[in-house]
Amino acid sequence: MMRLRRGAGWASLIGVALMTTACGYFGKQEKAVEVRFPDAFECRTVKLFDQNMETPSSDLPDQWRVFAGHWGNGAWDGKLCHEFVVEAIYPDGSARVVDMQGDYAPWNRWPTAFRRKARFEEDGSLTVMVDGAKRVYRVENGVIYGVWEQVAGRSVGVTLVPVTAASRVF
Repeated sequence: MMRLRRGAGWASLIGVALMTTACGYFGKQEKAVEVRFPDAFECRTVKLFDQNMETPSSDLPDQWRVFAGHWGNGAWDGKLCHEFVVEAIYPDGSARVVDMQGDYAPWNRWPTAFRRKARFEEDGSLTVMVDGAKRVYRVENGVIYGVWEQVAGRSVGVTLVPVTAASRVF
């Protein structure tokens, strides 16, 4: 025979009484409350706390300089959350970036954050190699558009916008 701890019976009784009262109260409402969920899910990624942002030199091409900063609020193929930080841009056409992603089990992807090397191409796009696959980013009208050419031959896209300190969730 199982015995309840002293006071556990009272807690259960009070819980049932509160639920009954709440059900009676909500059952008498004249108007139903409509609950709406956002069309898009909330993206979360791993954050690196030691981001070392360097202001790009004014001597660099403008098509490179527009990449500088923190980009996010997007997901690869609408499924795998992604953030991208361009920390430094160098005169030789290379860049130091932070590549952050959330998790998405169907793609066998788990939350990660890596500092990586990137390279500007002749057309002004920025290329990053990730696990043998190429990611190509372009900036148009203040938005980054990325294409991830995966090893299996499938490509997925992402759209990223500038992330401000006020909109970041830690």
